[in-house]
Amino acid sequence: MGTWLTAYYKQKRWLKLFLNFDAILALKLDSDLLIMTNDGTQGDKALQIFKSKSLKNYRFWTNGVDEQKLDIEEVRYFKHFLGLKDEKIFLSISRLESWKRVDRIIHSLALIKEKDFKYFIIGDGQLKDTLNQLIQKKGLSEKIVFVGAIPNSEVKKYLNIADVFFSFYDLSNVGNPLLEAIRTNKIIFTLNNGDTKNWIEHKKNGFIYDIDESLYQNIKNDLNELIENTQLKNKILYNIRKTEIEKLKTWEERLDMEVREVERLVKC
Repeated sequence: MGTWLTAYYKQKRWLKLFLNFDAILALKLDSDLLIMTNDGTQGDKALQIFKSKSLKNYRFWTNGVDEQKLDIEEVRYFKHFLGLKDEKIFLSISRLESWKRVDRIIHSLALIKEKDFKYFIIGDGQLKDTLNQLIQKKGLSEKIVFVGAIPNSEVKKYLNIADVFFSFYDLSNVGNPLLEAIRTNKIIFTLNNGDTKNWIEHKKNGFIYDIDESLYQNIKNDLNELIENTQLKNKILYNIRKTEIEKLKTWEERLDMEVREVERLVKC
């Protein structure tokens, strides 16, 4: 698993750290093998911050991602089933919670609402009504669809039809949805927090932004350029394919790494 502890420490949220003393203790203790998921929450830094005795024995690995791509005929059939034609298709996948910041996507799309697009929000949560009110206020009711919480097999279908994948979380964006978007070679718009920059380079294999007052305007400009500039789109698709090949492992490959480490311990 990843951890919130690095973020709490950087933000000086001492009460949060105190209430998570058990997690800190677990990280500090010595072990023969500690595996920390590299999900962008910078768990490797948490081990250093809290002076873990397992620093000599830890592995910092990204989750595996199995094949997500569907046959082109399946993709065409699903688009037809949804009544889609030539519009650009945008997608996000997350629980509808405050730190997932789906509102950032809505604010950005409100700046290009004259364009022909459809945005599918996969996930459910307590902020659905609030987000729906924002959508109505921005005049986007006809362009945004709440899909809700659906099985992984259905999520895969939406990933395959999408042109652009959004991930604007406050804490970390290198979770399974972003990795699955890389696996399906989507054009990714995300934020420069956690370790996202280790995966996405701006206008090379995706779009990545600092969080500042020009965020929405920058996203608007790049979405407009992407829609109009086929050469830029093709370059990014080529490079995200390279990222998939060079950096992603299947779950079988990922678990084989873990098995080898355990076997090494047993032999010792």
